Amino acid sequence: MLKEGSLPQSTDGDPYQPIQIRVYDTSIELHYGTRYFINSTELNDATHFAVAHALAGRGILPVIFTRESRENATNKYPQNAKIYYFSNYIKTKDTISPLSIKYIEWLVEAEREKFFLLIDCIDYLRIYNEMQNLLMFVEELFDIVARKKAILIIPVYLPAFEQQEVHLLERFGETISLKA
Repeated sequence: MLKEGSLPQSTDGDPYQPIQIRVYDTSIELHYGTRYFINSTELNDATHFAVAHALAGRGILPVIFTRESRENATNKYPQNAKIYYFSNYIKTKDTISPLSIKYIEWLVEAEREKFFLLIDCIDYLRIYNEMQNLLMFVEELFDIVARKKAILIIPVYLPAFEQQEVHLLERFGETISLKA
């Protein structure tokens, strides 16, 4: 049994063994170097917030890209999170244009700590980017996550995508299905 806030260790000292977290009374096993999708038909589904808090409680740095306002994000995400905000209007060091998906890749590649990546706005990015570019973006993020042995989590608001687009997004990932 893992103690809250401790990093899992295997007998051979491998810090990248699977992580067991509990979300909404359900046990989930997450593997480093893997991408997970959290599908929802509800716009304000909070499952990804609960997963982010559970992982942050294990000492893993949350790196989050979101459309949430700064005020909402500080209340919803873990306190130790590195948060980047999507905005076309506000220009600060932690805001990014939704058209700058290559810059997002660069930021993730530059991350040096053990981290998990949460892209909390894939539907928002879909508005500004062609689906083919978005799919290439997700594939590139997955490549980076696999190389860095991180965890990629992407909540997908299903009504924002056609069914074929959802299948393309999820083709090489795992889906987490939880209800509060």
